Order: sequence, then structure tokens, then C-alpha cells
Amino acid sequence: MQKTIHSSITRFLAASALLVLAACGGGGSDLSTGTIADGSVTRAATALSLSSTGNLNTVSTGQVFAYQMTGAKGQTINASAMLFTPRSEAPAGGWPLLVFGHGTVGWAQTCSPTSVVQAGSPWSYQDLVAGLVNQGYAVVAPDYEGLGPADLGVVAGHPYLNLESAGKSMVYAVVAAKSVLGTQLSGKWAAIGHSQGGHAALAAAQYSDLAAKQNASLVYKGAVAVAPASGLLSSLNALQGSIATKSQSPSLYREGYELVGTLTGYAALLVKGTQSTLAPVANATIFPNPRNELQNILAFLNTQCAGDVEINLRNEIANYSQSSLDAKPSAYPGVNSAAVNSTTVANIISANEPGQTKLPVKTLIVQGLKDTTVLPDITQQLVTTMQAKGSTVDYKTYANETHSSVLTPSATDVGIYLSTLFAQ
Repeated sequence: MQKTIHSSITRFLAASALLVLAACGGGGSDLSTGTIADGSVTRAATALSLSSTGNLNTVSTGQVFAYQMTGAKGQTINASAMLFTPRSEAPAGGWPLLVFGHGTVGWAQTCSPTSVVQAGSPWSYQDLVAGLVNQGYAVVAPDYEGLGPADLGVVAGHPYLNLESAGKSMVYAVVAAKSVLGTQLSGKWAAIGHSQGGHAALAAAQYSDLAAKQNASLVYKGAVAVAPASGLLSSLNALQGSIATKSQSPSLYREGYELVGTLTGYAALLVKGTQSTLAPVANATIFPNPRNELQNILAFLNTQCAGDVEINLRNEIANYSQSSLDAKPSAYPGVNSAAVNSTTVANIISANEPGQTKLPVKTLIVQGLKDTTVLPDITQQLVTTMQAKGSTVDYKTYANETHSSVLTPSATDVGIYLSTLFAQ
């Protein structure tokens, strides 16, 4: 979840290819055979140009590949990922591996990090990943289910913030990366992510045992979640409450309308995400009386990236604010609070909350205290819940940092924490 809602071919058919992969410690074959396991490589790793990614290009070599996983509807699917390795030779015993979860990019396939980099555009997390590679880690960056290039066999349909889907997207990217790199990887791995990717990192921790089931050499070492998406129902209700407060005086309306945009954007992506699961929520359930412009935005979410949605929502809400003398933030005909809090919707949200079971090893949670996207109070509740469930959690806050700015000052602390995890 970036600021507001942004701040965003060949199959292994030949038996010889299967033998090569098996020798490297992994599996892989044609997805259509139905005989391969999740985490198997289904599109061979090919070189990825990093010419637009600044220092990431300087310190690393890039590849892209596709792998098999079970999707949110129980179907066998292809997922895609980028793989970055240091330009130096792998050390004796191999590189440790990090699986990196990106923040919200939207719902369209072309918004995926792989698609962005393939198109020759900068990637919002390129400096962060370059720093990790520069510390001696290989990094695999999955696009998540339903995001990624169609020519890698990815089919549209992103179950936004679905815990199991996110966890499997991360974990099976690790399994596939091991197949690609073989003995160049040590087998030790950890999860890291920001915002939506923080949610994914915690999901990877919860589903980490799946990696060793597919490849016994893979050993999970822990997770780092930076401003992780959590407490979604509480967050939506908190936004509703803040909108009501900002609607009490015209001098506060501007701030209120900004919150309306945040609330509407999150709710729209959340609803759209459920429509790629076995428990879909209709747009009309959460948005029963949308203005025409909002209805169009909702209808075309699958073709737009988060930044585009943000701009469209901002324009729509600005138009509403000018539509009547009686217009105010709390009166905007968008998210229906009663529907969000209905048993059906609340149960769906609750089922996809991270940290609700004891997580293995250790976890670091990082939070900026000036974050207005992932609220500090919500993250504190997450930490408290995780500790109550028996998870070992370290919590590091940064007093003057926002949702995105926290990434820079926390980098040193995160690096030290990761070193500690892999040393254990």
C-alpha cells in the first residue's frame, strides 16, 4: 500500500530440462501436464534488462521467470517474479535469499513490478532492493497472483490482500528461485516487504513451512514487515470517523476529502480483490449509490494502476465537492459503512488479517509514526496481537517518518536485523 493508494517463452517440456532443474535442487515442467508441484518453474528464467533502475543495475544482474502456485480459487496458475543476484561470484555455500513483497500497484497486470521494469521504467523499490543486493543477498521479487506479464502465462485476477494467496506467492517464488539458482543459493531465506508487501511478508512467515515441503534445503530464518497492511476493518472505520470529524467545519473539508479518497481507494481495491476469490463481494454491496464517475472508476479498475486510480478519484471527489452548497466529506455517496461492517464482509477481512497465528522464528515490524496510510495505532494493535499469539516480535518506530519515508532511515536497522537472522 503506497501513499494514498499508490504514493506503484518457453515451457519446460523436455526431459533434459527437467533433469537440469532437478540437479539444481528444484523441479519444473509444463504446467499443462498437471503433474508438477507448486513452486516449479513454468517459464524459464531469462535475462532482465535493468538499465532504467539506477543503482540496482550497477550492483545486480536481473532475471525474470514464472512459477506454478495454487491460486485463491484453488486453481493452478502461473505467477511471475524478478530475481536479482550480486554481480560478484556467489560465496562458498551460496547467497542467502530474500523474498521481497512490493506495495500496492493496482489491479491491472501491467502495473506489476516486472511489467514496469520490462517496459524500461524506473521501479519505486529499486534503491531498496539495490541496498539489499549490495549487502550480499539474492532477492526474488514476486508480482503476486494475477499481476505480471501475460506472455509469462499470468492470467489477470489479483486477490488484493488475500493472506493465503500472498503467502503462497512469496513462498513459492522462493522455491522457484532455488530451482533457478541451485547451489548459488545457500537455502537460507527470509521475507521482507513494505505496506501490501509487509502484509505479504507476514503471510510468507505464516506459510513458510510450504517451502521446505517442496525443497528440504530451504530454511526459513524470519521476516521484516515495514508498515504492513493490517487491521483493515479498524482502519476503514477509523477513516470513516476522521471523515465525520473533518466534516464539522468547512475549514477542515479539504482534509476530509483527502480521507474520502483514501477510504474509497482502499475499499475499491479490497472489493475488487475479493472478486478473484471464492468469496466475492459485489461493488454494489459496498458502493450502493455511486455517482456516475465513481461507478466508471470501479468498472475499469482492472485496466488501471494505482496512480491512475488515485488521480481519477481525486478528480471525482473534487467534482463532488463543487456540486452543491450542501456537499461535505461525510455526505459523499461512496463507501457504505454498514456494509463494510456486515458479518459477511467483516469475516472476509478478518480471515485475511496477518499475524493471527504464532509465526516461526523472529519478526521485525517497522513503523513511521507520521504514517497516515498504515496508521501507527493499527500497527501497534498488530504487534500486540502477534505477541499474544506467541510470536517473537521486535518493533521499531521512527518518530518523524511517513509511510514511504520510513524506508530510508530504517534501512540500516533492517540490514542489521537481517544479518542477525541469518547468523542464527
